[in-house]
Amino acid sequence: MSASIARFMRRIGALVVMALGVIALGVMALGLMPAAAGAISPERFLGTWHEIARTEPLFERGLVRVSATYGRLPDGRISVFNRGFDPVSGQWRSIQGTARFIGDPREGRLAVTFFPPFSAGLNIVAVAPDYSWAVLTGDGRLFAWLLARSANPSRAVRQRLLAAAAKAGVAVDRLTFPQ
Repeated sequence: MSASIARFMRRIGALVVMALGVIALGVMALGLMPAAAGAISPERFLGTWHEIARTEPLFERGLVRVSATYGRLPDGRISVFNRGFDPVSGQWRSIQGTARFIGDPREGRLAVTFFPPFSAGLNIVAVAPDYSWAVLTGDGRLFAWLLARSANPSRAVRQRLLAAAAKAGVAVDRLTFPQ
């Protein structure tokens, strides 16, 4: 098998794994878990976030330097661009999708789609008053992401993230710190 075909097959395999992860998230009932963060400002949430800790979903396993960038689309939906570095292959992996708020956007509940028509629930369960960090979970809190605007937040910010995650019901002992 030529090197280009082997690379193509690895990429297809990675996409299939990502798709299965998103589908698994989508199987959980959307919107069953309301956000605990209070009044979210959707516009302030937009921009780039760096993953500080996470549960280890299959579609992100082994990735480091993961970021998520959220932007506003003309039709009101949110663009989602996730990117992470795979140190084993030495390559960046990325995926692009869309999100929409479920119900009142200030509640922080989103339906995220990477492979239409499948979507998964994503909930902003905690956010700093200055939007410097946030805790997101999938429905049922099986998956969690601790995010910060800085790729290398201070120790104090990391402690606030962990405390907010624990308060939101995240099993912090299951978190990995991939940086």
